[in-house]
Amino acid sequence: MNTRTGGFSLIELLVVMAIAGILLVIAVPAYEQYLLSAHRTDAIKTLLEVSNGEAEYYTDHNVYAGNLTSLGYATDSVTSENGYYAVTATSSTPQTFTLMATPEGGQTRDTHCGSFTLNSFGQKSVTGTDTATQCWQ
Repeated sequence: MNTRTGGFSLIELLVVMAIAGILLVIAVPAYEQYLLSAHRTDAIKTLLEVSNGEAEYYTDHNVYAGNLTSLGYATDSVTSENGYYAVTATSSTPQTFTLMATPEGGQTRDTHCGSFTLNSFGQKSVTGTDTATQCWQ
């Protein structure tokens, strides 16, 4: 006589939990990497905005701004819109500038691209393990 009623056995539940655990081990790091790469647009956007400000300043004054406060920012370090990067002018002469976006908070775990750099010649670079072309997409 079979007295089994509806439901799952302990073995069935353990198999389902093991499969779910394996999927989590694979999915969570992939999702975290996806978020890091998505946040890179925050750096690119802010660098391009500050670079445009430098170009406008150059048009009006025939020199690049010596600091970001000359461009109308409150301080010499501009926090990106979503707060993932801090943009600074790492070097500035009357005829050239170099801007760097340094990751902040959880974005510091992005070892693929690291910090982003943009200069007055339009040259783009990164400090991470990936190439500038891969990171500046």
